[in-house]
Amino acid sequence: MKQKFFKLSGVIFLLLFTLNGCKKDDSAPDPLSKVVSPGKQITYFKIVTPAATGVLDTTNKTVSLTVPIGTVLTTLATDISIAAGHTITPASGTVQNFTTPVVYTVKRPDKTTTTWTVTVGTAAVNVGHDITSSVTWTSDKIYTITGDINIGNNSVLTIQPGTVIKFAAGSRFLFVNDSYFYFGYYSNTKISAVGTSTSKITFTSSASSPSSGAWKGLYFASYTLANTQLTYCYFLYTGMSAKPAIYTEKPIGVAYTSITSFSSTHAAEYKTGVVMILGLGNNFTWFAH
Repeated sequence: MKQKFFKLSGVIFLLLFTLNGCKKDDSAPDPLSKVVSPGKQITYFKIVTPAATGVLDTTNKTVSLTVPIGTVLTTLATDISIAAGHTITPASGTVQNFTTPVVYTVKRPDKTTTTWTVTVGTAAVNVGHDITSSVTWTSDKIYTITGDINIGNNSVLTIQPGTVIKFAAGSRFLFVNDSYFYFGYYSNTKISAVGTSTSKITFTSSASSPSSGAWKGLYFASYTLANTQLTYCYFLYTGMSAKPAIYTEKPIGVAYTSITSFSSTHAAEYKTGVVMILGLGNNFTWFAH
């Protein structure tokens, strides 16, 4: 009887050993959840509305996104794709305030982490060189004048309705030590800045808290073509060195344009002897000088 008991015990032990050997080892890593290099942790990073896809910098662990001007950055929902087995905090779909960079943490299957800095900004273009070929400035960007600028070489500068042009503090334009924007100083040029009543073109200072006299204005020299046009434009904070917002040596078309917060004696002047084109809807008076 004892012998049979030992034999039966051996069979049960062998059976249990075999079953235990066949049991899945829960501690074994999931082949789909392997640890990947930082460059492969985030597949994509998107803003849902307005739609924007981030540029991943795998060296510095940053994500940069550009959204249209006027986008409210305080409540942007995300769409994030990450490697299998990885997690990210804050999670995909979470509404975030992107007025300042947001840090995201990616956790790998081995529990180690990597931080990524996500920055969302509006489109901006710095202009610090002469314009020597025709170009169009579009309303989805803010253009900041940062250097000595002359527009010539038979170029046409077209500015779309709703576009914002800012002038940096301390910028130098051509031969002067302050902000003056020259057109047609050396050769023929034309500007077509035609806004609408609901989407004006704005010329202003780039200062965070600007005041009148922050920049000079626009200077239309003798090579400016007669079909140059400013319509539904808005000038702010001009008058540096007592210069007007608009000075022209040639007759140009200006209509439905406002000049406010200026520190010069006159908002707009034309060279004595020039017969100006009388435009409708302006809030200022031309003076000969």
